[in-house]
Amino acid sequence: MRKLTLKIGKLKQDRTSYMTAFWLWIRQIGKRRPIPFCRICIGELDRAQPLCSYLFSKEVICHVCKETYFHCIYQKLTLSQYPMWALYTYDDALESLIYRYKEQRDIALAPVFLHDFRHKIERRYAAHTIVTMPSSEAKIKERGFHHLEEMLKEIRLPICPCLRKTAPIKQAKQGKKRRLEIAAYIELDPNLALPDTALLLFDDVCTSGSTLRAACELLKQHPYPIEVLVLSVHPLYVENCGQF
Repeated sequence: MRKLTLKIGKLKQDRTSYMTAFWLWIRQIGKRRPIPFCRICIGELDRAQPLCSYLFSKEVICHVCKETYFHCIYQKLTLSQYPMWALYTYDDALESLIYRYKEQRDIALAPVFLHDFRHKIERRYAAHTIVTMPSSEAKIKERGFHHLEEMLKEIRLPICPCLRKTAPIKQAKQGKKRRLEIAAYIELDPNLALPDTALLLFDDVCTSGSTLRAACELLKQHPYPIEVLVLSVHPLYVENCGQF
């Protein structure tokens, strides 16, 4: 009986020693690992999370910024006869973040927008080629990057920039009637052939859907299915089921 007690005691002691050594090893890894910072607030990412998540997490923003800027809906809507998925609600907080990214040229924010949905997008649209909504050449040169293509860098799907804008017209500054004529400023690039796959039209914001509809009209000659994905959608669009 005494020998059994000694063996059990030794086992507990060994197990404690192993655990101590393990935690010392983890602390050493933590010291070598660069401290991750939130891309939005530049604060240290929250460490109050499980050990495996802390060691292997690829989060790019903290939970406070996620709750502040991203109000997820992940909802299926329609754009005319085309299915459209929207990821977030377009509200004042997200509008300010998109403005900071696009107009203040904070390119470091590019990964934050689609990060949480990157695997879902790759699975759902595995057979699709992404077509980005166009920006004018002048605007791309002014920013130094194409804002949609930068957002999509984490998404492992092919991109075909086959749409182009012929004038630097900003839809947000146009009235409803003017927005309906937006098709006059978008065209297919004659130098790029459409791929022999289904197409996924991508944009950052859907307010009235006029620009997206114009793009779909240009692409409807394509014999393969067309779907639409938007980062954010205006609440009124959701409320009215896209009927503006």
